[in-house]
Amino acid sequence: MKRNRIRLVKPFLSRLTMASTLFATLLGFAFASPSFAYTMNKKNIYWNGSLATSADGLAAVDPNSHSLTTFVPIAYVMAVLKSGLSIQSTWDGSNWRLTLPSGLATQISPALSSTPASNHPGYKNILVDGTLVESVPAVVATDPASRQSTTFVPIYYVQQLLRLFGISAQWDGTNWRLSASSGASSSIGGSGAPGAGSSTGGAGGQSTSIQLKSANVSYGSGSTSVKYLVVNMRDPLVHVEPVLANQHLGDVASLAQLAQSNGAVAAINGTYFNAGTNRQPHGSLEINGQWVHFWGPTVLSIQDTGHLSMDRVHQSILVGLNNSWSWPDLVYAWGLNNFSGTPSEIEVLTPAYGANTNIANGIAVVVENGVVTGVHTGNTPIPKNGFVVEMGLSTNNQQIAAGIHVSEAASYRVNVTNFAGNNLDFSHVVDAIGAGPLLVDKGQISVNPQLEGFTDSTLINSVTQRSLVGIDASGNLVLATIHAANLVQEAQIA
Repeated sequence: MKRNRIRLVKPFLSRLTMASTLFATLLGFAFASPSFAYTMNKKNIYWNGSLATSADGLAAVDPNSHSLTTFVPIAYVMAVLKSGLSIQSTWDGSNWRLTLPSGLATQISPALSSTPASNHPGYKNILVDGTLVESVPAVVATDPASRQSTTFVPIYYVQQLLRLFGISAQWDGTNWRLSASSGASSSIGGSGAPGAGSSTGGAGGQSTSIQLKSANVSYGSGSTSVKYLVVNMRDPLVHVEPVLANQHLGDVASLAQLAQSNGAVAAINGTYFNAGTNRQPHGSLEINGQWVHFWGPTVLSIQDTGHLSMDRVHQSILVGLNNSWSWPDLVYAWGLNNFSGTPSEIEVLTPAYGANTNIANGIAVVVENGVVTGVHTGNTPIPKNGFVVEMGLSTNNQQIAAGIHVSEAASYRVNVTNFAGNNLDFSHVVDAIGAGPLLVDKGQISVNPQLEGFTDSTLINSVTQRSLVGIDASGNLVLATIHAANLVQEAQIA
């Protein structure tokens, strides 16, 4: 089955935080708005075993159940009902009116859903032969096929409607299989709010593993509304990872663009990065088991089992030669994928840095498939299956480079310790993202931005839009947005 993806992305200037353990993020510019984005994927609609049509469906949160569900365009359902059962439909933007043929006998009890659309913006009415049957949540978006703005409604609610006509439905997340019995007659009444489904393939595509919630939270002398997403990381159909714009450090994109290009059902802002110059990140990123950047100070790590942890960390990188991690076959690098041009600097550059080093005044030790293949000066290609050890032109670095020879083995590793100096085991961590500062640790406020190197008064004191990433008491991932708070207030809210 298809996995639901959630992205922790690096679009512009941003930060992170959480609930059992939390760290904070400051949202800079509207370019990185903290909205939860949706994406579209092809869904197939079958009628009596034959493919009737394919439509772009979208995953969004049902405001009634607060669960992720699949929405499909009304127009495609209207077409299937017309061809399959000769049911005529009209749509005026608020009301979907169905007219039944004389041969289709259906007894209708009004109000499958107890919420009239006229009282709730964003809800649409479904009427059968003039009788209000349902009021359903709806999403208006551009249909990629027609390029026209269209209304999408949840499959779950449409299936309730179809039962009126004796139509059975099966939904597996991609294929919606409808079948009808001739002359069927049914009676449906009562409240139609969807119940909790299991995993991501429940009735109507409901998922209890990804839930959008909101709460009014009191803090200090005030209160505020918080919108937050709770993600069950133990569900094998849920995948969470950090992503880069265009899979490349230094590129930028809007949050919605990042979500859509990566097939995510939800996304939130990720690490800081330098918006003023080279757009390089100022946080830690490990993606699919490979570190692409590091500079703690607080890191959320995701293990292959879905277990989450968060720590204030220090990181270092070592380059080992000749299958040794001891002097003199050991090179201490400054960092990963962030060369600043200092003469004594040593950096490891991987394909995430770019196709080439683009550094004119440096020495490049090229490692491919675990073996040194060249030592060059000037701009150097970075092998896709290797890395480059880039050195400034200091006398000491020139001596180090002179002792490295083609054909000898070379590799690098990132060491991670907590602030107490204890090594942290990252052997089972597949993804990690770092920002800060930490807000809450073990359920207690632990905010200390200066300890983590944050001294900018704007970041600390500004009452502004904030985003959080956290771990709740059940081990779930929590993504949250706050309309306005400073750092201390954010910790109180978390």
